[in-house]
Amino acid sequence: MFYSLFKKYRGDGFNNGLKMYDICTIAYILNPELFIVEKAYVEIDTQKEISVGTMYVDFKGYLRKEPNVKIMTDINSKKFIS
Repeated sequence: MFYSLFKKYRGDGFNNGLKMYDICTIAYILNPELFIVEKAYVEIDTQKEISVGTMYVDFKGYLRKEPNVKIMTDINSKKFIS
């Protein structure tokens, strides 16, 4: 299956075919032990004009809210490349 996906992705050039925007997502699904993952509370500003769309990530718990996401913070790059 992945061979077919990558062949289509590479075979038709960047203007056609499958667009793969975040290869790390696929790598995490296939091999999560490549990554260091931390839990954090994340909120997207949808109210304030000047910062609408801003993503706030609270790794240290300053907001005293339960973590609601897992965030990949590092990768074993040698194993990822191989």
